[in-house]
Amino acid sequence: MAAKGSGKDPGPTASNKILDAALTLFLTRGYPSTTVDTIAHEARVAVQTVYFSFRTKANILKQLVDANVNATGDTPTPTSQHAWINDALAEPDPGRQLEIQIKATASIHRRTAPLLNVLLRASDTDPAVAELWKTNQEKRRTLQHQLVTALRRKGGLPPNMRLRQAVDISYAMLGPELFYLLVTERRWSIAEWERWTLSVLRHELLHHNPDFN
Repeated sequence: MAAKGSGKDPGPTASNKILDAALTLFLTRGYPSTTVDTIAHEARVAVQTVYFSFRTKANILKQLVDANVNATGDTPTPTSQHAWINDALAEPDPGRQLEIQIKATASIHRRTAPLLNVLLRASDTDPAVAELWKTNQEKRRTLQHQLVTALRRKGGLPPNMRLRQAVDISYAMLGPELFYLLVTERRWSIAEWERWTLSVLRHELLHHNPDFN
């Protein structure tokens, strides 16, 4: 341990080493093939340290997702407290609201889409991970409901479109699954994904009003 007042960087904590090791292993080997023992070996810590710090492998994955959703990558921040959400809700122009949402979503998915793909694939094999995936889906859908409701209040939905349908469209288009497919697997650039997603959502949610095109 560095002496008090020495100004020396104490270096990464054991928890940080474990998270870094787990991230590498989850993304390269997959969740089921990664054991707590292999995480401990990669992190160069005792197996007991992994269990003491996180208790379960699923908790490691959860903390990784939470930390990467947070804009700073440091202490996890509840999604409801992200500044871009308030900006989107406060924006009076529906088209501009969509732009804010898409930019923020791209920034988040750039960090989280690979991890969320791990989460999705592992949800079929681990009940604890399945619950994490379900919770993540519910949070994302709740957020989209809030944002689409704001769009409707600003006059941004076709008059014959049900709110539930509009939420489904936004939820699917802005979900990590489609982002991962196009950006990670098909090698679209972030800018290409943003332009295409904005074009589709403008057409589906704002096309009825020429003022919003």
